[in-house]
Amino acid sequence: MTKQLEETFELPELSIDAQEDSEETLEQAKDLEFILNECDEKYRNWVYEYLEKTYKSKDLMSLPADIYPRMKTAATKNMEQNHQAQYQHAKGLL
Repeated sequence: MTKQLEETFELPELSIDAQEDSEETLEQAKDLEFILNECDEKYRNWVYEYLEKTYKSKDLMSLPADIYPRMKTAATKNMEQNHQAQYQHAKGLL
């Protein structure tokens, strides 16, 4: 009986290329999530709304790999602007 269950629930082995792609996608998603968390809240909300409308998902892992570089570039720019605005605000409080 156990053997039957094992055969029923046996998952296919991932090829080395598939594993590497999966790990790369995970790293890209983590990196992008970190950057987005440092972005302006309005921008971050806009990004997730865009992803939901365009890709029917807000999960960064499910996005096509080819959009990560563009998203990272745009998000990094917003993050830097947000950091600069925070710095200017803090400087004004001193």
